Amino acid sequence: MILVYLVSWTLLIEGTLCSHFRGGTASWKYNRGRNEIDITRRTFWTSRFATIGNNCDDLGSAFTSYDCDGTCYLQQDLISCTDDRSTTLNFATGERMFSYRISSTLNGWFSSCCWIDDSFWDLKIFIDVANKLPETVNTSPVTLVLPVIRIQYGCGQGTVHIPVEDADGEDIIKCRWAQESNQECGEVCQRLSENSLDRLQCTLNVESAGVGTYIVALQIEDFSSVGSSDTPYSSVPLQFAIDVYSSSQQCAELPQIFSSQSDRSRVFIMTNSTWTQKIVATSSNGSRISEIITASPSGLRKSNLTQIGNSSQWYINVSWTPSNTQLGPHIFCYAAVDRLQRMSTSQCLVLSVGTVDIYASVINCSSNNGHGPCGQICNQLPKTVYCTCEPGFTLLEDHLHCLGIPRDLKLTATRSSIEANWNPALIDELAIANITYKLTCSSNYDLMKDVGTSTTATMVNLTSFTNYSCCVRAYSVQSQSQACGTIQTLEDAPSGPPRYI
Repeated sequence: MILVYLVSWTLLIEGTLCSHFRGGTASWKYNRGRNEIDITRRTFWTSRFATIGNNCDDLGSAFTSYDCDGTCYLQQDLISCTDDRSTTLNFATGERMFSYRISSTLNGWFSSCCWIDDSFWDLKIFIDVANKLPETVNTSPVTLVLPVIRIQYGCGQGTVHIPVEDADGEDIIKCRWAQESNQECGEVCQRLSENSLDRLQCTLNVESAGVGTYIVALQIEDFSSVGSSDTPYSSVPLQFAIDVYSSSQQCAELPQIFSSQSDRSRVFIMTNSTWTQKIVATSSNGSRISEIITASPSGLRKSNLTQIGNSSQWYINVSWTPSNTQLGPHIFCYAAVDRLQRMSTSQCLVLSVGTVDIYASVINCSSNNGHGPCGQICNQLPKTVYCTCEPGFTLLEDHLHCLGIPRDLKLTATRSSIEANWNPALIDELAIANITYKLTCSSNYDLMKDVGTSTTATMVNLTSFTNYSCCVRAYSVQSQSQACGTIQTLEDAPSGPPRYI
């Protein structure tokens, strides 16, 4: 079954604000706990559009109408804020996450107007949830760049690296031009020559493009590493602008940017721990640094720009504490801009969030008595592993450990109540204190009761002599499991002795 949803973005402003779009991207991953696809959409806008609400929430709220053609089910719609704004280069960003419940494949379009030249745009995402391996669902590649990349003509900045990463590890990632025939780019399709894109390396060469502003519309796709299939598992969009300009300033006087991590490095971050980084920019022509611009994961924060003494160096500090809902790879890009709007070569890092450092070494199942990093069953792949669970357990959101069902459920009934008692659910083979529970009982309608971490609950005000189906659900962040049973409430007691015998 192929589901198609059309998304219209309603602009929460008075009148018409033309040429406000500055590009964007999208990605998706499977949420095993809810059996849904979480789609994250990142879009860039002009600063003028962003300051109408003067709040990063307004950037996410700027598109609120969803038209769904088919049976896709909208589960939630969450706005996230970022610190990615630039007054010098006139952009700001908003991010929104929403979920759909689908069974096979989905094509989605984010469409509206207008790009910087008043062109209509499409951002298209393709999702295929078909299992690649037992209990394994594909995850799309992720990508992100600065929305505007300024290149001084003739200064050797003409190669633009597109950072891409895939949580699946084994997939082959390719980049291609978005196609008008596939409804992937609206009126901004392939503004650069065909051979300027290296599809395997995901690099653009714009040295021969000449002075001008070019809108770039790409599709990032992941393919099986086995065989030679031309059908991607998924396809995600990336759109941004490249501004090639001429200047009388010397190339050696362009701003420079430095940090302790080299360009395209991979950094592992434990969930709920804080990663920090100092980013330093320098200018050699006496033109002060006006901004260090960023394109960052949701929740990353950066300090104000600060000069180092009376030197030609300025810096910002960035910090990020990813949550359990941000497992997987994220892209973080940054560059320096001086007061003449000249821009350094951008640098990008891959920030991978998880509970096991996937960059430390080759991961295998040989350790931990054959379990490797997994709580229960470890399955070996050439460079990494994937974890599965014993029957009766559900794989947790960290893709490593397994949540069992509440154990030994016992239901006891009176005429108007049902008491439920159970033993705690296990994660792997251990009792974990932070699991919470809900009791639901249903006959003609559902009753629900949150009980926190307690392992007993009573449902009251029930109908006598009625069959009820009761379930105890165990919750751990995004994952859940349940144990169920049926019971009948007791019959009402006679109000007196029998009469008319």
